[in-house]
Amino acid sequence: MLKRILELITAFALLLGSASAETAAEQDMDIHTIEQKDYPIYLFDAETKEERDFPLYFADGTADLPFVDLADWGEALNKIFAMQEGYEGYQVTVTVADELAETVVLERENGSIMACDFTNGSIVFSDYAAFQQDSSGFYFNLGSVSSADPEQAELLRVTASRERHGNSTLLKLKESYGIPMIAQDGKYLLPLQTLSFLTLSKINSAAFFNQEALIISKISWIQSPTRQLVNALYNAGVLTQELWLEAGEQTETYQERVAYVLDIINQTEEGRQAVETYTDQLQKTISALYFAGPETKRSTALAAYGYSELCMELDHSYGLKEAHGIERFTDFFMQTDLAQRLFDPDAAKADSAIGEMTDYWFDDGHSGFGCSSYLTGGHIESSWEDGFSVMWSGNQYYMIGPIRDKYPDAALPYYEVGDTAYITFDGFTIDPSIETFSQYYTLDARDALPDDTFGLLIRAHRQITRENSPIENVVIDLSMNGGGAAPAAVFTLCWFLGDAQISVVDPITGAESTEVYQADVDLDHRFDESDSVSHLNLYCLISSQSFSCGNLVPWAFKEDGRVTLLGKTSGGGSCVVRQMATAWGSTYQISGNKRISFVKNGSYYDVDKGVEPDCFIRSYDVFYDREALTAYIHTLH
Repeated sequence: MLKRILELITAFALLLGSASAETAAEQDMDIHTIEQKDYPIYLFDAETKEERDFPLYFADGTADLPFVDLADWGEALNKIFAMQEGYEGYQVTVTVADELAETVVLERENGSIMACDFTNGSIVFSDYAAFQQDSSGFYFNLGSVSSADPEQAELLRVTASRERHGNSTLLKLKESYGIPMIAQDGKYLLPLQTLSFLTLSKINSAAFFNQEALIISKISWIQSPTRQLVNALYNAGVLTQELWLEAGEQTETYQERVAYVLDIINQTEEGRQAVETYTDQLQKTISALYFAGPETKRSTALAAYGYSELCMELDHSYGLKEAHGIERFTDFFMQTDLAQRLFDPDAAKADSAIGEMTDYWFDDGHSGFGCSSYLTGGHIESSWEDGFSVMWSGNQYYMIGPIRDKYPDAALPYYEVGDTAYITFDGFTIDPSIETFSQYYTLDARDALPDDTFGLLIRAHRQITRENSPIENVVIDLSMNGGGAAPAAVFTLCWFLGDAQISVVDPITGAESTEVYQADVDLDHRFDESDSVSHLNLYCLISSQSFSCGNLVPWAFKEDGRVTLLGKTSGGGSCVVRQMATAWGSTYQISGNKRISFVKNGSYYDVDKGVEPDCFIRSYDVFYDREALTAYIHTLH
């Protein structure tokens, strides 16, 4: 194995124009003043810190740009992934492969490697997708099945799989991005954010440093204190949509809007108690721990590194680079005038540039800003506009919604008109209490199935296949379905088709994967013809609001040929959402490098442009008048 690793590193070193004795000599001259500081570390829990503090390293007097020794990071990874569902057996071994050439290798238990060449300032992955792989044995595993063995599956299983491995990946951190890699005093140091991105992003997690602690957290858990309070009050019914809209009309900024609603809510005793209660509860969250860090400016070193790291991450993870005509993100930031704000010491200005990048320039329906850095206290300098595509889609949504509201039956999860059953849901969901698919069997035995996509379809299946059932036509209404959980979409496909084929391409590495799924819809622990309605007349209602998984499902129907698509062209959205964090601690999401595709004649094609209906329906009144739509369906067969 060591020989193969060194051969791989040598081969890539030859591709580096700077892989010369002169470069090595220059590298040797980069002597840094390194200071070690130990910080408390929290793993997905704000109230329990690890027994031992974690060593971080700081170069040349900079206090906000931490480095991590690879040996320490390897130990941390093994502990982090031991806490993750679906990563049983995960093990990383860290080895100094060549002390003379200053090469350190992180090797997964599955044989994939991450080789860090400190002499040339580069990192080589033998297969990046394999290095990120979970324990299922599948490259991408959109169905979240637990095992490649069909006999061990529950609820969803894979019956056939074809995978083409991705190319080896070379990251020229120093030459292409100016990202430092420091081998000094027996330590092999990489910036914390670089390691976080390369090793934790598969589980939608990141390492956050706020100058007081190191926090390993799911990226979505980091939310500004103000937004958390607003969400809590809204979910509790204390903050109404009417009050929120009123506040928007009376104020200009988000902070003014929040102050407006809190002033009104605090005018009642009940409101004051709710604000106090939720404020106290939120003090115990990961976000509160994170935002305990100081509000201050970024150092020049952090601003420069953060910009370079951002370019590197997006170059290797934004799945729509080609479609957007982006070759290098450093050029894109100059072309869009975002670079100046991204370099600004004020983290709020840098965060506003991230928001404009995702919401205005990417404009792809998946990308969006998440949360500002702890350096801002959770506040950003200014708002930004949505892009033209997102604005158009939003206008369509607000136009279609009132039309559907005229027909109350159209929003019912399950509804029958004579021989036709309608199943309607506006997002693919998995109940948050579900940890493993086996829970659905237990919940069903207690007559307590959740109201998520799985529960809805299991109940609908029983209605449609009941004794003496009149149902001959089944319609899934995805016309307002904006996407959601991929496993729920896979389950839906299996219910309609019996065998559901899903394909994914990684446009960055060239990896390709196709899996064929089956579902145990009737929960009898068997995968057979009784789990599908494929013997009936099948229809799917789509519109411009059928996005992401709401676009994937009708695309699969189209390629299968047994389902008639009704309505208007779907909204597209081919890439799986990827959660991201910046080096200065803000969060956002993008269309990632897992691109949903369909296979035709052995070639993979993406589905981002949407799918055209088989039968075009111009009037949305016909969409949602179930009697009229049923009459129309009867003319089709």
